[in-house]
Amino acid sequence: MRLALSLSAVTLVGGLVVPVLTLAGTARADVHPADQAQETLTVTKRDATGDVHLDRSGRRAPHRVTGSVDLSAARYRIDRTEETLTVTYPVRRILARGSDYTQFFASIATVDKAQDDAVASAVFITSLRHPGRVEVDGTDADGDAFTDRCAAASVTVSRAQDTLTQQVPFSCFEGAFDHAYLRSAAFVETRRGADLAWDATRYTRDLPLSPAG
Repeated sequence: MRLALSLSAVTLVGGLVVPVLTLAGTARADVHPADQAQETLTVTKRDATGDVHLDRSGRRAPHRVTGSVDLSAARYRIDRTEETLTVTYPVRRILARGSDYTQFFASIATVDKAQDDAVASAVFITSLRHPGRVEVDGTDADGDAFTDRCAAASVTVSRAQDTLTQQVPFSCFEGAFDHAYLRSAAFVETRRGADLAWDATRYTRDLPLSPAG
């Protein structure tokens, strides 16, 4: 995925695309009252298995590699008391350290899932399998682009369960929004950066990403 997260005409391959990120904070009252009333929410967005998308280079790569990013679901846990978003990516296989291939795990949070509003706030939450870290790219409430290595966030990898989990404090979103639609994807590329394959879920409903109360 030659991480195409430049902050102009942003394209996160795997179908996660956002228009030019000169974004201002946008308030839309789309969150369902039942969700807004909850202090914690758990949402699972299931994805069909076997629907991995191959890039040109991926057609020559081993299936165990391209198929490794087959997402079965994306699981989101929003804790509005602790003010954290936790995203879990269950894939077919977490590749071992020292592999000749690199896996990426990324989610987009946006107030405009139709992507027809050029000033709709959005951020990308990205982790590399090697090494594990979280990076957040987007715009703050003033419309200024930012990249946050998000030191307060954490990444947990389980090769036994073939999952990667990101826990991200709301503060890493730099005030871009207080609610958003979420969508996640997994990617694999060669060490030299040749894109091989990706898989992505559909969007969730609009969810609160703000402190309770």
